[in-house]
Amino acid sequence: MGERRRVVVPDFVGEPVHVAMEAAAEVGLVLVGPDPDGPSLRALTWPGLFWVTAQWTLPGIAVEWGSEVEVDFIEDGESRSDVRAGAGDPVPALSRHAEPEDDPDVLTVRSSEQPDPPAGARGEENRRE
Repeated sequence: MGERRRVVVPDFVGEPVHVAMEAAAEVGLVLVGPDPDGPSLRALTWPGLFWVTAQWTLPGIAVEWGSEVEVDFIEDGESRSDVRAGAGDPVPALSRHAEPEDDPDVLTVRSSEQPDPPAGARGEENRRE
């Protein structure tokens, strides 16, 4: 028996799923979704635009021709809530998002101040005497 042909796994992360599937097929690999018993990757990602967010056979590793490469994916426009910040990455301060920006069209009221209601908001024009 001859030795099985080996191929190097490309980096599919960041590619549209349909493009990654074609690239995988060109080198002799098959992309699959996270559930081997579930629907095919093509069925899970059609119609629409989906992006590869992770792959579980690392790029650069030599595998047998015809091997499956499991990938995670996300639909275009969705965000990932499971992405963790890397070690040493700065964490945004919550106070930065809690303070309103100075906007001349926005009235900021302090707890001790009561603004005058806009004209017409007092209900005077609707009152009959």
